[in-house]
Amino acid sequence: MEIKYAKFLTCIDTTVRYCSCIPVQNLKTDPVFEALDKIFRRYNKAGFQVKIIKCDRAIIPLTDDMLDDMGVTIDPTAAGDHEPTAEQNNRTLKERVRVALAQLPYKVVTKVITECLGRRAAELLNFFPQKDSISSHFSPQQLIDNVNINYRSDMVAELGQYVHAIGTDSNNLMEPRSIKAIYIEHTKGQCTGHQVLSLNTKEMISRLKVVALPVT
Repeated sequence: MEIKYAKFLTCIDTTVRYCSCIPVQNLKTDPVFEALDKIFRRYNKAGFQVKIIKCDRAIIPLTDDMLDDMGVTIDPTAAGDHEPTAEQNNRTLKERVRVALAQLPYKVVTKVITECLGRRAAELLNFFPQKDSISSHFSPQQLIDNVNINYRSDMVAELGQYVHAIGTDSNNLMEPRSIKAIYIEHTKGQCTGHQVLSLNTKEMISRLKVVALPVT
């Protein structure tokens, strides 16, 4: 899937209905293989095993090595056709990213922000139980990642929102306690924090606390 200058490897399974959207540099073998490996590791950790990959015929040249290394069967579509479930998933993701881009108050959006929007769109789809999933009570995120939603940390600010990130890398430096930044996401794992894009250094950094502010 492509959105502006950003490229993604997307997939959705037909059992849990877990949606994955991983940014890749290009659609060559190595980046695609690395992205697929991340997806497979996530399913394996949850106790699921991927046996068949249904995909477009354009992916076939990239899958020769995967058959041996990953032990999966490739089930491609006919020439010129698209895999219906994957195509519908891509349309849903693109619609959500377009809405998010339209809501941002910025005239220019970088490739990094676009990649984060695609990843966030898939993450939000996994927050709530899906109609055709194996469970009508548990969300795909709970089934695969074994993580519950914490609205106080996961929803403290929207992606792309202007924030002041509070905290420093060291207490021994005479630096400001807060920096101007663009909010990206809540950090994954046991540690509480937030990923932001610093407007001073244009780099991704993590901070303990953020305060959302209006853009003036």
